[in-house]
Amino acid sequence: MKKKYMEEAEEGRKALELELKKKFPGHLVYVFRVHELVECPLKRKYRERFPDYAFTVFSKPKVVIGEMIDIASKVVSGLKYDYVAQRAVKVADRMVVGIIGNINIYDEERGEVIEVKFTDRLDKTPRVHHIEQVRLYLWLTKGFRGKLLYISPDGWREYFVSGTPDTEEVADYVYKLVNGMVPAPKWKWECKYCPFKEVCEKWSTG
Repeated sequence: MKKKYMEEAEEGRKALELELKKKFPGHLVYVFRVHELVECPLKRKYRERFPDYAFTVFSKPKVVIGEMIDIASKVVSGLKYDYVAQRAVKVADRMVVGIIGNINIYDEERGEVIEVKFTDRLDKTPRVHHIEQVRLYLWLTKGFRGKLLYISPDGWREYFVSGTPDTEEVADYVYKLVNGMVPAPKWKWECKYCPFKEVCEKWSTG
């Protein structure tokens, strides 16, 4: 299931890249998915170089359970799910970047995006990279409100997310990402859970 999703996502990325190259001839064109903007910048490189490593994490029981909960929540919502949104932004002279987001649940009438996360524990506050993810979804859809829904064996908890980034903020971050100015890892805890840590020159257990 996840492999099929990744293959479809790659097809969508290539299609948007081709579209932007036709629309902006002579420009450098990059396409990123939202999750690539909120994670370690090296993951994209290793995902392309070692695709088999990426699939190792999908067979873990926790991930499989999360996938089942994700599917169920989408169907029960009665709203649009797996909604694909995309926008392009000019980040520098003759450089255009397309950004694609696959939104768990989208209430188009209310302008609300909902991201569902399975977790083994319910924290008192939402995780920062999840907030960034939802904010980018709001930017993509020009929505009004975001929601993070955490589901665990002990229950569920939801958080509302606001503060849609403006296009200038998105363009500035993407420019830094393209030019290698975003630190790797982006978050201190990433290396511990990364499927690519065995092949990554940045891996640190400290």
